[in-house]
Amino acid sequence: MKKIPEVHQQLNQVGNQNPTMKGMGCTFTGFWYYSGQFYFIHVGDSRLYRLRGKYIAQLTRDHSLQKMLNNASIPANHIGNCFGGGVSAFFYDFENLHDRVLPEDTFLLCSDGLNGELEDEVMEELLLSGSAAGGLVAKANELGGRDNISCLVVRVG
Repeated sequence: MKKIPEVHQQLNQVGNQNPTMKGMGCTFTGFWYYSGQFYFIHVGDSRLYRLRGKYIAQLTRDHSLQKMLNNASIPANHIGNCFGGGVSAFFYDFENLHDRVLPEDTFLLCSDGLNGELEDEVMEELLLSGSAAGGLVAKANELGGRDNISCLVVRVG
């Protein structure tokens, strides 16, 4: 299994070796259960949300320049941190959620293409109605679908 810095270096190496991939990078949010504990790792502006009861909450913080510098005049798609991207320095958020996960919680992992089209309240409504990932993607496409859209819904039993 590769370590996180190795993934970053490998993406940069591919970009350096192939001019058509120069500056190639990606954002990432992962969520897993291991030895009785829930964890997430986060790089960039993909997101992890938790729906508990009737309310959705964003658990990750965006690594966009707009959010990192608290400057609304910077376009939201200007990323301040990602895997690869041709930069040597990067960082990641890693967190153990052991006291923040309850039975019946629902987690949503998504690219910025989803949350860029759907307000939190709309995602909340769709998840409360039992919508799976396909329903969220369809709604985001219906509202414009201007960016790549991916998501995963995880319900804790």
